[in-house]
Amino acid sequence: MPRKKTKEPANLFLDLMQLRDEQRERLKTALKVVRGEDRPLENNPMGFYRCIYTLLSETGAFNALQMWVQEIPPGSCSGKQSPGWAHALVVEGQGYTIVDGGEHGWEKWDVIYLPLKPGGVVFQHFNTGTLSGPPDTGSRAQPGGQLGG
Repeated sequence: MPRKKTKEPANLFLDLMQLRDEQRERLKTALKVVRGEDRPLENNPMGFYRCIYTLLSETGAFNALQMWVQEIPPGSCSGKQSPGWAHALVVEGQGYTIVDGGEHGWEKWDVIYLPLKPGGVVFQHFNTGTLSGPPDTGSRAQPGGQLGG
């Protein structure tokens, strides 16, 4: 999605200094520790997400990255996604991820790296665990500017 063109500031340096000062003021009261259990579990087209922080986070100390925990029930899969340039740490479970048509297996404590490519990559996670086992749980982070590919 192309970025909206904005009006050039009258004085870029002064505007940047004002933004810096506003951010410093916000950091004085910002959350320094985000407790995962305090975040709601959301069911969306990509699976079950627990958003830790995103571009929309206004109370955290940092919102240049997005981070969330994704849970995929055993025998299930996430929706197809295409931002790319993300990392996922598999905390529990086993399965595979299809990236641009290629299958890549993973298990507990593996890191899934999605490359940065023009237009993003198409990927989908699959949990091959049994119904009696724990769900696939992964923690994922990506640069905030990559929202929507």
